[in-house]
Amino acid sequence: MNPPADKAARERAFWNDRFADDPDDEDLIGLADFHDPVESGFAFLGVPVHNELLLELLGDLRGKTVLDVGTGTGFLSIAMALRGARVLSIDVSEEALFRARRRAQRNRVDDRIQLLQCDCAALALPDDAVDAVVGNFILHHLELEPAAREIARVLRPGGRACFLETFDALGVFRLAKRHVVGRFGIPRMGTLDERPLDRGDVRMLRSCFGGRARTHAPSVLCMRLVPYYIRALQWRPVSALFEFGDAMAARIPPLRWATYHRLIELGGSDPR
Repeated sequence: MNPPADKAARERAFWNDRFADDPDDEDLIGLADFHDPVESGFAFLGVPVHNELLLELLGDLRGKTVLDVGTGTGFLSIAMALRGARVLSIDVSEEALFRARRRAQRNRVDDRIQLLQCDCAALALPDDAVDAVVGNFILHHLELEPAAREIARVLRPGGRACFLETFDALGVFRLAKRHVVGRFGIPRMGTLDERPLDRGDVRMLRSCFGGRARTHAPSVLCMRLVPYYIRALQWRPVSALFEFGDAMAARIPPLRWATYHRLIELGGSDPR
């Protein structure tokens, strides 16, 4: 079967297939969880460190309305609902939303989470509808500028949008995605259309959010990508060497900005 011609349709088809193949999970989520238990490799990649800071950037969520863009199986939505937020969770994939709804019910927060199937470039929400926006690895899947303008439109003045994203400061990761991943026995983890963000994207995002944008690199993720993609190197004594290499790079400030994962903070009451 040929893939759909439209990018959004291709993304929807990919994630529907991905989530339809996922086993039924019973994982509960607690306040101490900073990554989705379903994604077993995320702890090795340092995602918990980033998600902890992501939630810190959002501040006190009690009584706030938060838009979770690209909710997937609902991890962030559930984590925020447990912290007192009312969450609008959107995704293009109906299979993802089915799993998110089931997980919200199992975690007893389904009364605080509203699930919507829609494209981020055409949000079915009025202006100034939410206090904050959050997303985990979503912006690099989108038509970025129209999606950013929609997010800015629904975000109330002074509100903050925070995202954990893949980022390519040097162009190396995009080359690897284009010419290495999917070949030589190295699996392709994501969609054909996705690409890491870069400095030009941050400049565009800054223009959409009134000049208010900041990126954070709380840890370094470069070398750990090698055993993450190459299964033969996942033996713990070997993967620990790559983990050590990233830890050493994190001690050198200029190298921190070469990391593959960054937090992007947009909006807020003060220019960044």
